[in-house]
Amino acid sequence: MIHGTKSQPLMLSVCLPEGEINLYPRVKLYDSSDALSATLDFTHVANGKYKVVWTPGTNGYYHGDCIIYTDVGHSIESTDYAYAGVLLKIDEIETNINDIETDTTNIESKVDVVDTVVDAVKIKTDTIDWTDVDFIKEVEGGRWIRDGTQLKFYKDDNITLLATFNLKQADGAAANESDDVYERVRA
Repeated sequence: MIHGTKSQPLMLSVCLPEGEINLYPRVKLYDSSDALSATLDFTHVANGKYKVVWTPGTNGYYHGDCIIYTDVGHSIESTDYAYAGVLLKIDEIETNINDIETDTTNIESKVDVVDTVVDAVKIKTDTIDWTDVDFIKEVEGGRWIRDGTQLKFYKDDNITLLATFNLKQADGAAANESDDVYERVRA
């Protein structure tokens, strides 16, 4: 949760791990009654860091989602970045920054660990064959029909045949509808 003071500028920032500079983050903030309070468009600062300054006019809690767009008109959402939730608490308590004690000695090493994890996740997701994922979604979303000794999978339109499998008993013989199926073999 981010804390801010009523009528005082509050800087919000987004850091993109790949250092992307040609994206357009936007956050829509809603008050506790879910009324839209502000639409904030971030500006690129350097190396994938974006910021925006907002001055809240009233106390309370605000929430929203930060969405990364690929176009300046904010109509095409990036598929590379998930929504990031934002939660703000605004009140009238002013904070003297000099009174806050902080220990920053471990921040650099923690940032390095986060960068390493993000890089590892990116490497893993870059190896995904998305056609396999799409096929699984189509099989799960469509109808399945047992037709004699075969099992047929259809797309979610329930018309387009995706795959047919021959059903076999434990001894390798075709499995009729009254038989126990031991395995399926793509036809």
